[in-house]
Amino acid sequence: MFEDKPKVLRRLVLLGLAIYVLPMTKQVGLYTGKRVVGPALMSNKTPQLARDVATPKRNVLLITVDTLRADHLSLYGYGRSTSPHLARWFQDTEVYERAYTPSAFTPASVVSMMSGVYPYEHGVRALWQKTPAHVNLVSDYLGEAGWNTAAVVANPVLVDEAIGLASHFDFYDDRMGPVEAIDDGTSFTTAHGRERLAGDNTDAAIAWLEQNGEAGEHFLWVHYMDPHGPYTPPPNTPVRFQHEGTVSVEPSKLRVYQRQEGVDDALDYVDRYDEEIAYTDQEIGRLLEYYSERGYYDDAIVMFTVDHGEVMLERDTWHFEHSFHVWDGIMHIPLMVKRPDVVPARIDTPVTSTDLSPSLLDWLGFEVPEHMHGVVLTDRADDDILYMENGWPDSQYAVVQGSKKWFASASRRGKIEDRWFVDLDEDPAEKTRGEWYGSPAERELKWRIWWDPDHGRKGLSPVPSGQHTHGPAGADDARAEQEAILKALGYMD
Repeated sequence: MFEDKPKVLRRLVLLGLAIYVLPMTKQVGLYTGKRVVGPALMSNKTPQLARDVATPKRNVLLITVDTLRADHLSLYGYGRSTSPHLARWFQDTEVYERAYTPSAFTPASVVSMMSGVYPYEHGVRALWQKTPAHVNLVSDYLGEAGWNTAAVVANPVLVDEAIGLASHFDFYDDRMGPVEAIDDGTSFTTAHGRERLAGDNTDAAIAWLEQNGEAGEHFLWVHYMDPHGPYTPPPNTPVRFQHEGTVSVEPSKLRVYQRQEGVDDALDYVDRYDEEIAYTDQEIGRLLEYYSERGYYDDAIVMFTVDHGEVMLERDTWHFEHSFHVWDGIMHIPLMVKRPDVVPARIDTPVTSTDLSPSLLDWLGFEVPEHMHGVVLTDRADDDILYMENGWPDSQYAVVQGSKKWFASASRRGKIEDRWFVDLDEDPAEKTRGEWYGSPAERELKWRIWWDPDHGRKGLSPVPSGQHTHGPAGADDARAEQEAILKALGYMD
């Protein structure tokens, strides 16, 4: 009768807990006070949110970059001048010192950013996995209220056939650029990665503004790809960095797509990474210059953040990679917000990019939907518990509360197999492994792992048939050509 008794028993236990235990968990710290989200609390049809008409309607420009560490930006204290344009445009804004991504996997991070819910809820955790129809994005709410919504994206995992975001925007430009040759130095001569370079991305965003910028309020999202490996800055990169000394790199600690033939000095990779940032910064500066010249910038809400960071040389496992853990080099992200008539500030309160959607809605006068896990950025408290995850080669989880961070590794069945604690003030490099000690944050993390409906998700391959029983279905049109591109960019092995 029951083909999988453990699975059936687990579901019965979950049902019992939902009925009897969940109301009590508010008293013991296992429940955050948010309503439990699910398809029943989100709608296939975007609801029209109540809006305070006294709040001015404003244009919104959201700029995001792939694989960009916060501590490699000038505004975050980096010694090299990698980002003078970002520093110019955001130096007198709200700069969040301790922002985190909920996932180091681009599809999961982006959908959380746009929806205000964590990955375990929206379910997009793998390549070629379509955003479920019941998940509403901030672009849906703004579009329903009359904003013109547009997206210009440069990462092949964000093309509509892979992630299904186009229906959430009036305009979705996901054209990729010319093939970029990559010498991997190993089993075959070249692979091919296809992305749209920052210059072409800025051109596409400006072209949309030229045609649509005056047609009422707009929400424009522009996503740049360039700092993602392999680090191959184009000829028109504005600066070439040089380093002193040498740090040898073991090829075994580099993913195949990152290896460059004849390069055995790890600092050469750092130079190229910083040059990719500088090139992207140059093109973001060009976009912001145009945005200002057209008269949009002063009265608009302009936000800058990234999907995730990148490990450099600080870990002993992999170098120049981001898919394998929840270390701060990967999960800590830059976040800068320019709002009209707001006093500039450096804000140390921990926040998450999942907060972007509720923040935008609130600042534009809308009622924030109750189902969102994110909180308005300005309402965050120092002791809020922030959740994050990663999915390869094992399921890795963490929560942050203030300067404290709790880690856990879990099996595909949701069993915690390793756990430890770090005080980031005392050990910012996360080298120590303290014991858990019974805090509410630990209980929150255990609860999230245990309740996760899809422990077996794996982020580095298109969704195999039947693998994600609770997540959204995989797209039907993942083809060999796309798989070759994704392998060249490190998304698949």
